[in-house]
Amino acid sequence: MDESSRLNRLFWDERAPIHAASPDYGLDRFIADPSYIGDVAFASDLLVSGQFDLVYTGIGALCWLPDIQRWAHTVADHLLSGGRLFVSEGHSMMWALDEGLSDGSLVVRYPYFQTRDPIEDDEPGTYVQTDADSSTRPVTHGITASARSSVPCSMRVWS
Repeated sequence: MDESSRLNRLFWDERAPIHAASPDYGLDRFIADPSYIGDVAFASDLLVSGQFDLVYTGIGALCWLPDIQRWAHTVADHLLSGGRLFVSEGHSMMWALDEGLSDGSLVVRYPYFQTRDPIEDDEPGTYVQTDADSSTRPVTHGITASARSSVPCSMRVWS
């Protein structure tokens, strides 16, 4: 495991109990009602074997994957012939902006285009209600790289 992946794993291992305790996750509802589907992410090694009509990737998921080609192959392996991949992802410019400036201005702080190395991102808090600080290493893939990753896997792209 490379250093960035190791740091991200430590981050998520540390944050899992914080996120689970946050009202933003609705964990109590999920436990009380197993048919309730919240914002749940599944790792490919935890998926049941087989193929599906639909594979969904939610916003903010791809930046944690160091190898977008590997992800695309995993998706293709889990799609039935004619199945669909639904990607809900933010525009690269959204991820490039620093919206946390005290004067309220928006400044391009992070790379817009795909980068080889992860970005060092040390920010207070996390995306749920908590006082915890965070240090992460997300990867910028960009829209083009994300879309092109599906081509070698015989997936077609529609927008």
